[in-house]
Amino acid sequence: MNVALVVPEFPPDVIGGGGPVFETLALTLARRGQSVRVLTSSTYGAPPAGDQDYPFPVHRVAQLRHFTPQFKTYMPPSPFALSGVRAFLAGSDVYHLHGYGMAFVDVVFNFFVPPARSVFTTHGFPYTARTAGGALGAAYAAYDALFGSRILKKSRRATAVSSLLARQAQAASGREVTVVPNGFVPLGASAELDARFAREIEKGPYLLGVGRLEELKGFGYAIETLAQLHARNPALRLVLAGPDNGSERSLRRLADRLGVTHAVSFLGSVPRDQIARLYDPAACVVVSSKYESFSLVTLEAMSRGVPCVASAVGGVLDIAIDGENALLFSAGDVTAMAACIERIMSDPALRNRIAAAARKTVERFAWDDVASKYEQLYAACL
Repeated sequence: MNVALVVPEFPPDVIGGGGPVFETLALTLARRGQSVRVLTSSTYGAPPAGDQDYPFPVHRVAQLRHFTPQFKTYMPPSPFALSGVRAFLAGSDVYHLHGYGMAFVDVVFNFFVPPARSVFTTHGFPYTARTAGGALGAAYAAYDALFGSRILKKSRRATAVSSLLARQAQAASGREVTVVPNGFVPLGASAELDARFAREIEKGPYLLGVGRLEELKGFGYAIETLAQLHARNPALRLVLAGPDNGSERSLRRLADRLGVTHAVSFLGSVPRDQIARLYDPAACVVVSSKYESFSLVTLEAMSRGVPCVASAVGGVLDIAIDGENALLFSAGDVTAMAACIERIMSDPALRNRIAAAARKTVERFAWDDVASKYEQLYAACL
């Protein structure tokens, strides 16, 4: 089967957690005997592609220049860069498009893809544009009504990566939406730890937060929680590993206002083989998000055997069960979050039991199972 994957990002040009997901899906389908091609965007200032390393062709379409990092995902493709798209997609049996509210994906669907042979997967509904308010919020609402929502309503099959997203997509489109979760490949650890990260570990016990520094991830709650815990555990720190997506300055100001500047480390982007080494010694991993469509970080923590305390939101609830393989709290409830962390740190038996159950949870997200479900949907389109 000739499968065209249309995705908003693809390594090494990675915006968030979607890049590794799309890469592994493409590699898994190719290994299973499908003929795969990947059509993706190339964001402004992206690193060199190096696509010759893949066992399938990758075609990158340049986006228009973004005006802030937060809107990097949403920028439309340059009209001049679309000239080779039709030829690249020619001969595809089925088209699998990913990402709701992404202008690049919407343009490809509306101008280059036959809807009757398309599968669309939503990984989340846009947060920044949808909650911006004012002129930007109104512009996004108009775009979604006139253009963006068409992919969800007109594609032959629709899927979502979590139960919550499926319900939201069904409500928005009035159609059946199948849940197909993302697969997961456990993190591999580098044999040698970078000296900068080794120094962080040597400073003493720490909570670890992983993800882009943006409002959606709720890292401000994690800093407030640390401030609460500091009164009883002044040696405890918070380590944040992820690129700045508009919130680092405000997070630093918050830490300063709460008197914990010395106890919060901002590491920026961390390579995957190095982030695995940061997970291992953490007292626990904190997922403080206001919203999560899937929560790759929760699975990463579980795969490394590190207890996770997480907001009871969105896709987290498809992965984590309170008291069984994680401890959950209501999003934004700093006191409850602090209590969960203290339970983990003070009860070794609870910590070990949660870590053991978490490792078993990871087994449910095998990529071959995910690819098999998608292949069934592809066949239904032919």
